[in-house]
Parts: sequence; structure tokens; C-alpha cells
Amino acid sequence: MKNGAAMDVLELYKTAIFEQDVEKFLSVHTEDVHIYDCWGDWECRGSPNGGRM
Repeated sequence: MKNGAAMDVLELYKTAIFEQDVEKFLSVHTEDVHIYDCWGDWECRGSPNGGRM
């Protein structure tokens, strides 16, 4: 992966978090994502149905 592509993914991730845009956030993850959450439910396996941020 070229550095520019990695920076694009990080920028998209940052924007999705700032805008609280779940669809945009999930677009950088695969369907079998395993997310660790330090603020809420601790972890989530797979793409949540109708997820909230």
C-alpha cells in the first residue's frame, strides 16, 4: 500500500468519526470486522445492523 492510500483511509476514518457517519465509518472496514470499543460495549464482531456511533 502506498503512503498516499493509507493517508486517504485515515482521512476518511477521521471525517466519518467527526460527522458521526456510520456508513462512511463502515466503508473502511470488512464485513467481518472486530472492533474494540474503549468507551462503550467493549467489542463488536461483524458489521452492526443499523449501528450507532
